[in-house]
Amino acid sequence: MTTKDVESGGGEYQGFEESLRQRIAKYEGPKREMLTHAPDLFRTLADLLEDPRVPRECRGPICAGIAYFVVPFDVVAEEIFGPEGYLDDLFLAADVLLRVRPDLPPGVLEECWRLPGPADEVLADIHRRTAAELGDRTKAIFDYVGLEAPEAETLKPRPR
Repeated sequence: MTTKDVESGGGEYQGFEESLRQRIAKYEGPKREMLTHAPDLFRTLADLLEDPRVPRECRGPICAGIAYFVVPFDVVAEEIFGPEGYLDDLFLAADVLLRVRPDLPPGVLEECWRLPGPADEVLADIHRRTAAELGDRTKAIFDYVGLEAPEAETLKPRPR
């Protein structure tokens, strides 16, 4: 999948999302349950980017999360590690969504949310689990996309 496969307008990000969904569906390894969230987190990011209510200051991190999914040779490369290479993509997607959450207008994340369960709880769980899997590589992920590594306290779900 190349960046050309991620089109704007019309089909939006559907081609990449479907390819991602198919690739994850074929995976039978130990990280399957967690990896099945990848296509829905990608779609949530894409839907937020398309939503005109999303503030400008949220768009950079959202774009970073989308781009990280598309780049095949990132910190844990899908081209080398297969579907398990999406663990870092999941980590960054959850981080970005937790990061921008306080600045989103009420209800916007919920309207774009594609996974079962409350967004804040699911994101915190994905973030915690993927961070545990990735260990010290999380800093390299932030460096790769040009985001500051947040303090752990800032990513805890806040009451809405």
